[in-house]
Order: sequence, then structure tokens, then C-alpha cells
Amino acid sequence: MDDPVELIGTVVGAPAGFLAAPLGGRPCVLYELTIDLYTFGVMNAWTNRARELRGTAFELEAGDERVLVEAEACVATLDVDRHVEANGRAREPREILTRYRVPPAGEFRFREAAVLTGDIVRVRGVAVREPDPAPRRASSYRDGAATRLRIAPTDGVPVQIWSVRRP
Repeated sequence: MDDPVELIGTVVGAPAGFLAAPLGGRPCVLYELTIDLYTFGVMNAWTNRARELRGTAFELEAGDERVLVEAEACVATLDVDRHVEANGRAREPREILTRYRVPPAGEFRFREAAVLTGDIVRVRGVAVREPDPAPRRASSYRDGAATRLRIAPTDGVPVQIWSVRRP
């Protein structure tokens, strides 16, 4: 298949292991962290200082279909589910500021969006059917080998992921 497909399904696992979300360490398959600095002056406003989007390959159940989604280099639109405001003196945010090389001075806002096991997401990308290395049920000789879809980035077509809802 060369045309992108779009599926909605439930995140059920991460074959290579879960990531730890930066705020609190929740196990997830994808997260986005943004760090904003409040600037004073003529226009008092929040200014983005850092952003990280990180993902790992995860398994999705979409109806009867089993799907492996390669999310390591995806484009994502996620719902923010953690929000912390702090000054640069707070311990946990200070460690995050250091990791992202943001000077710890002023008022900061940390926003995190994470995709967890059980979350429902919409995925779009180019899909390829491949043998399933861990089929959910045994197949008979008439069914042939069990397969799954693999959605991965290809030249010019990134994997796109959207939050749908959390049960």
C-alpha cells in the first residue's frame, strides 16, 4: 500500500518498552513537553523556550486489526494533560530546565501531553502488511500466517498521531 491510511484504535503496548514522561515519569508511548517563560515588558506574555516530542513504537488495536505504529519520528497533536507553573527555584522543574538548557530564571510554565496504554488515538501514515511475530490467536492452515499492519514514516509521508480520548 502506498497511499496513507487512517485508523482509530486503542494503545495496547510498546514492544521495545515504554518511555517515561518528563513530568512525573508516567509510562507512555509518546509525549510532548513544552516549556514557556513569562516575559515582562511592553507585552507581558508567555514565550516558548523549549519543546520536545518523543515517541516509541507502539501497538494499536483498531477493530479486528492489530497495528504496529512507528512513532519515533512522528508529527503529533496531543491533548495537554499535565500543567505546572513554577519559578526557576523549584526542584523538579529546575532539573527539567537544566536538561533542556533553559536558564532557571523567571516564571515558567511546563505543559505535558502523553499517550498512555488504553488511550484512544487516531493514526495516519503509510501501512504495510507483515507477518505478526506474536499473533493473538492461532491460525488454521486455511487462514495462512497471521499478519498485522505496520505504519511507518516513508519519504515525504510522516506518521501523524492525534489524541482522541482517554477512557
